[in-house]
Amino acid sequence: MINANRKLDVSIGLSARCQRNYDENKSISEEDLRTLKKCIQHAPSKQNKRLFDAIIVKDKEKIKQLYEATSFWNPHNDASKNLEKTKRKNTNPQVLGDICVVFIRSRDEEVESDSLSKDSNVQSYRHLIKEAKQYGDSNNLSELKAKLKEAKAMVKKRQNARKTDEDRAVGVVAGYLSLTAELLGLKSGCCQCSCDDEIMNILNLTSSDGYINKPLLMMGIGHSDTNKNRREHHIHSDVIFPTFHKKINVSYL
Repeated sequence: MINANRKLDVSIGLSARCQRNYDENKSISEEDLRTLKKCIQHAPSKQNKRLFDAIIVKDKEKIKQLYEATSFWNPHNDASKNLEKTKRKNTNPQVLGDICVVFIRSRDEEVESDSLSKDSNVQSYRHLIKEAKQYGDSNNLSELKAKLKEAKAMVKKRQNARKTDEDRAVGVVAGYLSLTAELLGLKSGCCQCSCDDEIMNILNLTSSDGYINKPLLMMGIGHSDTNKNRREHHIHSDVIFPTFHKKINVSYL
């Protein structure tokens, strides 16, 4: 068990580091890909709910397009004379792995609905208010409006709780995936700096309610380029990403 613990200690430490470049001559095997897929499908979530879907992008052209959608360049915060060069470098190359996993918003419709248009209480009070106006029942109108406001607030509360559950579930699966990739001899890097609409266009996604299919996180996975520092930009070798050394306080009771 000591050897197993030591191996895990090393793997946990290494998997926490974002890989900014990959070896383009090496591919992820189909067996490893199946393991990564299972990791995504079986990571813990609140009450085992379906809180996201995932798209494993293998098409290199689409991965390149996803990378180009990660630009965090802001012309108003840049004093450089060569703005186009700066724009190209302010991107997140960690998505340029052999695969790029895109996590998107989803929900189990049969489990719950967080939509105002589908909430029974909201619809009921709207109907009652319409009738009260139609028949001039001003005595009940203000009370019904107050009840409608409360019902909408409850839907909003559920929506916020849902987003919190999604964020946490995606955080858990990203951690699962990072460690699994490391144990398979692969490297990974997460990215949330991106243009949602552009990503949805690249992946041919639509959202009827402005919520479902919205990107939550992208994650590149592949073999590391052993000739480079892991923090060196995959494309622009003169760009080295900063890193920090966190200290998490853990206590025992």
